[in-house]
Amino acid sequence: MLKGRKKVLGRDEIERPLAAYSGLDLRRESVGAPAMAKVAADFGLTAYDAAYLCVAEAVQAPLATFDAVLGRAAEKYLRGEEQRPAEDS
Repeated sequence: MLKGRKKVLGRDEIERPLAAYSGLDLRRESVGAPAMAKVAADFGLTAYDAAYLCVAEAVQAPLATFDAVLGRAAEKYLRGEEQRPAEDS
């Protein structure tokens, strides 16, 4: 048995979703760290959010998000605005 967040899960409760996941037709997409770091710095994103944006671009897929900061950054990035706007001092 393995402990889940709120209860102890049985083996079947763990194996069933993992088996379903392994049956999905997924592919891995690699994003270079320098490109991801540039997007994060240019648009004020976390590395995690920048990775989502870079992968969406690499696979030419739309990026769906409820995160307003990531959404605005994606719009600017896809319009070719590469630099983060200067912050007011």
